[in-house]
Amino acid sequence: MADPVFVVSNLTYTTADGRALDVVPVRVVPGAVATNAVGQPVDSVPVQLAGGDSAILPTSATVAANAPIGTVVARLFTSVSGAALSVVSGPFTLNGSNDLVLSQAAGAAGSTQTARIKAERASPFYSVTQDIVVTAASVLPTLTDLLLSATSFANGALAGAELADITGKTAGSTITIAPSDTSNVYAVNGAGTKLLAGVNYPQAAAGSLPVRLRETLAGATNSPHDTTIAATKAAGGDDALTAWRSALTAMQAGTKDPIVMAIGESVVAGYGALSTTFTANDRTASWPTRLAERLTAYGYPARWDAICGDNNCLTNYPQYNNMVVAGATWFNETSTKTAGCRPFFNNDTATFTATLPDCDRCDVVYLTASAAGQVSASVDGGAATVIDTAGANGLAKTTLNLGAVGSHSIALTRNGVGGSVKILALIPYKTTARQIRVINAGWSQSTVADWNDQTSPATSPTVSTTYLQPDLTIIGIQINDEKVPTSEAAFKAGYQAMINAGKATGGSVILCIENGIAIGSAPQATQDLYVGYINALAAANGNLPVVDFRAALNPIKGAGPVTHAVADAAGFMRDTLHPNSSGYHPMGSAVALAALAGTLGEQPETAALVARMTVAPSTARRALIDARIRSLKVGWFSGVNIWAKRDVDYVFAAHDRQAARLNWKSANFNATEEGTLTWTADKSFQGDGVTGALNTGFNPTTATTPAFAQNSAYVDEWSLTAAQVAAASAGWYDGTDGVTLTPRSGSDTFSGRINNAAVSGAGAGLSTDGSGFFAAGRLSSSGISFQRNNATRVFQTSTSTALNNAPLKFFATTAASFSAIELSTGGYGGYLPSGEHNDLYFANRDYLQAIGVAVP
Repeated sequence: MADPVFVVSNLTYTTADGRALDVVPVRVVPGAVATNAVGQPVDSVPVQLAGGDSAILPTSATVAANAPIGTVVARLFTSVSGAALSVVSGPFTLNGSNDLVLSQAAGAAGSTQTARIKAERASPFYSVTQDIVVTAASVLPTLTDLLLSATSFANGALAGAELADITGKTAGSTITIAPSDTSNVYAVNGAGTKLLAGVNYPQAAAGSLPVRLRETLAGATNSPHDTTIAATKAAGGDDALTAWRSALTAMQAGTKDPIVMAIGESVVAGYGALSTTFTANDRTASWPTRLAERLTAYGYPARWDAICGDNNCLTNYPQYNNMVVAGATWFNETSTKTAGCRPFFNNDTATFTATLPDCDRCDVVYLTASAAGQVSASVDGGAATVIDTAGANGLAKTTLNLGAVGSHSIALTRNGVGGSVKILALIPYKTTARQIRVINAGWSQSTVADWNDQTSPATSPTVSTTYLQPDLTIIGIQINDEKVPTSEAAFKAGYQAMINAGKATGGSVILCIENGIAIGSAPQATQDLYVGYINALAAANGNLPVVDFRAALNPIKGAGPVTHAVADAAGFMRDTLHPNSSGYHPMGSAVALAALAGTLGEQPETAALVARMTVAPSTARRALIDARIRSLKVGWFSGVNIWAKRDVDYVFAAHDRQAARLNWKSANFNATEEGTLTWTADKSFQGDGVTGALNTGFNPTTATTPAFAQNSAYVDEWSLTAAQVAAASAGWYDGTDGVTLTPRSGSDTFSGRINNAAVSGAGAGLSTDGSGFFAAGRLSSSGISFQRNNATRVFQTSTSTALNNAPLKFFATTAASFSAIELSTGGYGGYLPSGEHNDLYFANRDYLQAIGVAVP
């Protein structure tokens, strides 16, 4: 006779540890034992926690992937009263409590093993077998709060600077700034291991700035998990630039020419910019020169043509600085050290001639000594002004009136009266307009010990720096000390003296962490030590701003510091120690932004664009719009005004549909929707592939002085569609020739036309991801280019054709060809070389990432 079984409904059983177990419906079976949620036995009661008619339960179970031998899988029960359980087959055993136990390790996640179990009773005899499928499953992790290695951050850090390490990350997870934080003050690197300064960090006020991080992991029990960490932006930094800001204010008021001195080693001088020696006018491509160019572009006119010391070039100086022609005897100084290494020395009648542009005055700064001689200064071959350098040991200057503003030649010749003459600097300027004077006093091969040389105390490097009364001193010295290596105490003491020299007349100071060097020159650990020394000096001196050139040389803008190897692979290095011209560009950009932190007002183009928006953007969005426009006006990597090369510039990822159709560049050529398009706020327009198009109204043949021309043209778009889309998504094609762009065709080709007939491209099978920033360019009558994101550019040969007399579009290229692609940005304009393309790419990327679009 079968055992009696009773069904009970709506029963909740409370276990001994106080937890309620819902067991509805349940089977009441004599002798059964209840278990809790993790398979542990609880009070012995006549209930079975699984329904169904199986004689042995459970019929399936899970165990952690790769669980070891001896792991308990589940406790087994039987509805056969008085029956004993045993394992018939499978890698399992049963213990005395009828727990199913692994006799070999579990497999990988997703694998299964089968246990065949017998329930048998002797009297009255009853026997039944049941298969139990055991699945190995990954243990679901629980995300915990994240931690930061530091919670007080430097005030002067630039966007992309590394602020702290993120710890506590679960393997495989993704870390981002939490969506609740829309300030764009912070960012996270791609690996989720570093907290970085965001695009708005430089403008954020000192004080409390909480960090809100989000960790996401598929399958985790509590994903996504947000962590809020109390943090502060330290005082100082921007505040440490008060004197410098006052000088800028005075310049704008027309009462002062602010002076910037860049002091340090060969990286300051610009070694490697254009050659492997100081022989190719390298000074013109140094980062202090790039700094002056960017200050000017940001609205603070600056010049870089001042001469200060021989930069340790000796007789190569005229090749290093082509503005100078001088006899070899002007480079004979062997003992006296000054800012910029050594003065120009002469004890015969050779002439030192400097041709200086756009000036009407020049300060000649010289060393004085009791037995020093006279020098005759002739302007443009005119009558000489005699400068007597005799006097007490020290420094003095004479101002030469050069006449009308223009290019002037100054010839210095020792006239034979008295002893030798020593010239420290020639500083040109004009009285008709105020300008920042950037003085490059880099000293090749120097260490902090050299900058503290006391052979001539009255004119020493630090004393001569102070004499020139800089409003801002920028210090870059580290590499040669790493190679020695200089002890921590000696390095900090020498560096501190250089800081003191910059501050001595009330000026501000910025410190630079130099670029990484090859580990054969100094181990990475040694380089890291000196980075720490410089950061410590910045903190000890009132949180001075620090510019990290390692981050400036990251080809992924804003992604933090990189080693020499990464910078070299990106094409930024000349040799094992020095950047090249391409590297000095972003270094100059980084210093300019540090120097102008807190002073850059909104661009007039931003105000004009916002005024055309029907729905005003938020304050935060307006700041992002302004940051994008500014970055296009002053290219980070190129230094070129890319904004000026754009005819039409659209950001479809806007806050409002009307704003998404606006041409950012001007009030002309706002796009018109045709057919059916889908617009998603803060993300994109998407075509329907049938009728949808955006007509820009921009016809290069009828527009006034367009940048888009037959032999210099550019079309670009940011695609969010990874899949193949056969139809071209930008341009216009009349059936014979024109403009088209296809990020990923049906044959996985990135292709297009740019004022030519036949389609060209990067080659079939080479475009396996149609998402990203794609551009095609016409660089000459016979050359075109294709580039995705900031990857290597592909060039093709193709003969140009005349421009089509038709407006250019997005999502359609003929009256019958429509694309279903999804786009976040788009534009047309003049040709952009690779460096300028990269600046446009990063300007778009920074904006899109800041508003939450997932882009590379």
